[in-house]
Amino acid sequence: MGACIKLPLLAEAFRQIGAGKFARTGRVMLTALARRPGTRAIRSLDAGAQLTTKHLLTPIVAAGDDAATDLIYGKVGATEPVNQLMQSWGLNSIRATGTADAWFQARSTAGSAERFQWEGKTPFGLSSPRDMGKLLEKMEKGEAVSKSAADDMLRIMRGQVSSSRIPW
Repeated sequence: MGACIKLPLLAEAFRQIGAGKFARTGRVMLTALARRPGTRAIRSLDAGAQLTTKHLLTPIVAAGDDAATDLIYGKVGATEPVNQLMQSWGLNSIRATGTADAWFQARSTAGSAERFQWEGKTPFGLSSPRDMGKLLEKMEKGEAVSKSAADDMLRIMRGQVSSSRIPW
């Protein structure tokens, strides 16, 4: 659904961690509302569970967990910081357009999921293949964030559990 925006979100989260805005060991409470469609890796946890930022970053990419995605959007300050980072790197086609929750709400009111996808009126995120490739190159070279953070991001990407997604 929104894999093209999860990597930029990961980059922004690691950038903010590196800048000291929050810690990987910081806690985020899993709410009952977070357990909705798109919840994969953390759906079996009880509401009220205290997860570290580190434990939320992994399932965003490794399992495509939309609840973890929205919880991290909450940590970084929503979609705008992600968009600002991508623009600062000249990756102008990469744009976070909303949260997973907003996407699922729009889809639920569309009637047909197939028509919703076909019409493409409510994207979760946008990117050109060229800019996504440039972002991956920055991550691989350690130019996006510190070298140790880049290594952590790549480790997360290599831990992907779905065989229907692009393997790293």
